[in-house]
Amino acid sequence: MIVNQGLILGSGDRGAFAVDSSNGTVRWKVSANGKSTNPIYSKEENALIFCDRADFIKVDASTGKVILRVPHALASDPKYFLLLGSHFVVAGGNGNAVVINVSTGELAARFPEPDPELRFSPLEFLLSQPPTDFIEKLMDDKTEPPVDPAKATVTDVAFGQLKALINHKSMLFGKSDLVDTDYWLVNGDTGAVRQFRLAGTQAQVDPSFRLIYLILDDRLRAAELPAN
Repeated sequence: MIVNQGLILGSGDRGAFAVDSSNGTVRWKVSANGKSTNPIYSKEENALIFCDRADFIKVDASTGKVILRVPHALASDPKYFLLLGSHFVVAGGNGNAVVINVSTGELAARFPEPDPELRFSPLEFLLSQPPTDFIEKLMDDKTEPPVDPAKATVTDVAFGQLKALINHKSMLFGKSDLVDTDYWLVNGDTGAVRQFRLAGTQAQVDPSFRLIYLILDDRLRAAELPAN
């Protein structure tokens, strides 16, 4: 449920709705084709967005007027529906995931449906192993990588990549088999999708190993940080 301007906004098996929070009366309803996803409120457009079995739907949150209703091309009920930043949503189901532009309803990208448990912020994943002192140094705005890439150390490369992601609206989705894991980095500002592969399972190591994950040559690689 979402509370906005005196309205309780929600969705269910038959669509989306708004209820007056002061007296419980239904202000508007929008029908759906099959079960609706969780609704997401777009503050910039004062709109409620959700998916049903066939379409991406955007309605005016105040009036319930349908602003957009366009096919999402999943051919099934989406299993999840996520907002990245302010401009894009990711919906997944039936073996596929799609990135949809909130403003236009256009399909920005498509990639294989990830495993439900393999969903991270890029920083959460890439910083899953380093020691505390590395993370503290990373968050210090005065720390900058060297200008000359030829002289960059593993630590410098890590700082450069991670610094760029600190305020980045993006999500990392993964799909694993018995050998490798493929990851898709979805950019919340542009809707672009970049694919990487991590050979073997994510390492589980003692923090004293000072491990960092890096994106190198379209692969996720583990590297050991030098001791201070």
